[in-house]
Amino acid sequence: MEKFEPKIKNINDFESRRNSGFVVCFPEEFEIPSWGVRWISNPVYTMIGKKGKWENIEINFIDFIVEPISDKLLKVINRLENIEKKMISNHLFKITIKFIDPVDYIVGTWEIGVKEIVSIDFGAFNYASNNVLREVKMIIAPGYICTLPEKK
Repeated sequence: MEKFEPKIKNINDFESRRNSGFVVCFPEEFEIPSWGVRWISNPVYTMIGKKGKWENIEINFIDFIVEPISDKLLKVINRLENIEKKMISNHLFKITIKFIDPVDYIVGTWEIGVKEIVSIDFGAFNYASNNVLREVKMIIAPGYICTLPEKK
């Protein structure tokens, strides 16, 4: 009987993805810079009986003085209110999450078709937290999530 010899003998031979290695890209017309995203939750797929569904995704932004993300999100809301009335496809817009390795190469890309903005929380004003970054949180409902082929 032939013995199975794995090509990789040690888990340390693999490079794991880092939590901090990501870039989120929004449609250009939203003018939301990818560096404004502080964190994004990973997609979760839940099975209910024999059917499954994508759970909501949370995106947390840092609100800057020079380029306020909150102003850009207000513009997105106004734009989407008009689009939603005449929406033909099953999503409002698409975002991509690019996975970055430690030397800044893209090692994977997910495309998310956003079917709904569930909520946008513009944060709170608080004198007690004088030196804390102001954050804005958006929760989206994905219609689909797929991987995109790597560009060579």
